[in-house]
Amino acid sequence: MTPHHDTTAYSDIDERTNGMWAIGGGQGTQWDNKKLTGQVWYQEYADYSRVIYGESHVQWQDTLFQPDVALQFIRGTSLGKALAGEVNSTSYGAQLALSFTPALNWKLGYDHIAASPNSWGNGSLVVPYAHNSSSGPYFAQPFFTSTQDLGSGNAYMTNLNYILNEHLSLGTQYSFMDLKPSTQSASINQS
Repeated sequence: MTPHHDTTAYSDIDERTNGMWAIGGGQGTQWDNKKLTGQVWYQEYADYSRVIYGESHVQWQDTLFQPDVALQFIRGTSLGKALAGEVNSTSYGAQLALSFTPALNWKLGYDHIAASPNSWGNGSLVVPYAHNSSSGPYFAQPFFTSTQDLGSGNAYMTNLNYILNEHLSLGTQYSFMDLKPSTQSASINQS
């Protein structure tokens, strides 16, 4: 008999699932001096959640700082055995990116995660393979944790990145998470 190991941040259930699968697509086009891009994804995390994700960008390529304005929408709902409990997550985000030089870039990101008192994490997004690190779908992502693990509310992020060469870049990032893991808790106010 093997010992019990917690294999997920979402529950103490020691149960195998069939993993996840996803399908998506993206498209880009030129319109005058603007580049328009978009992508849509459908993901299923077996016995946890199904996620619909959409993101679109418009970038002015012949303008000072080449501004890139982006919007995103994320919707997550329970799937199968719902091992994390009820999942009811709706998020909206916006991002502005500027290129001061070809090597120096700045981003400002915002996400709003709608509260859902009877669901996991007060409306948090359940994506089992993108947690406890700066990975995940949100524009406003902290560096050592993940927005989707922290609750509902508002998330903000800014970063400045300098590309030294094709193998090395230097950067700085600041994020503020005004998120609540439950309706009874105060905001975590994480910087």
